[in-house]
Amino acid sequence: MLCLQGTDAGGHRGTHLAEIEPNGSGWRDLLSEVLNTTDLPVVVAGGVMTAQDVKDALAAGAVAVQCGSAFLLTDESGMNDAYRAGFTASDLTETVVTRAFSGRPARAIRNEFVARFDPVAVPVYPIVNQLTKPLRAAGAATSDRELVSLWAGTGWRHAQSGPAADVVAALAAEVAERRLEGP
Repeated sequence: MLCLQGTDAGGHRGTHLAEIEPNGSGWRDLLSEVLNTTDLPVVVAGGVMTAQDVKDALAAGAVAVQCGSAFLLTDESGMNDAYRAGFTASDLTETVVTRAFSGRPARAIRNEFVARFDPVAVPVYPIVNQLTKPLRAAGAATSDRELVSLWAGTGWRHAQSGPAADVVAALAAEVAERRLEGP
């Protein structure tokens, strides 16, 4: 089985070398290309936030989806107060792929830390990660959303609060409906 990560995914990108720039394609662009080169089942990740996204992925040939940001506001999430404040802030409006927190490319919501340090961040993981760790810890301890890594996929605004089981049910709603109706 292969897991295909599109550029819309939050958090660290699936690269083997920190200095490599990951591709800029979403799973929708990559899936047919991958399916044309392998018979292995493919799971898509990155930007899967709604039931329609799940339906689209399965219709395009994926056997399953992997969701991350969709679960960050759930009751079971371990999100700290600073992360939650940034994730839900109406004045933070975009995500970017940055090396500012760890030296590895990762998608995060642009906060003050990203705006200030991304332009000078170097691809030297884990050194950058170790250097920024005390700052991130201080941000978490003081609930300062401007100092923490706000990992999030591009569709983070679709995340719902409540039990994770409710999020799963909502994501699977169209799939379950289609199975009940038949092909």
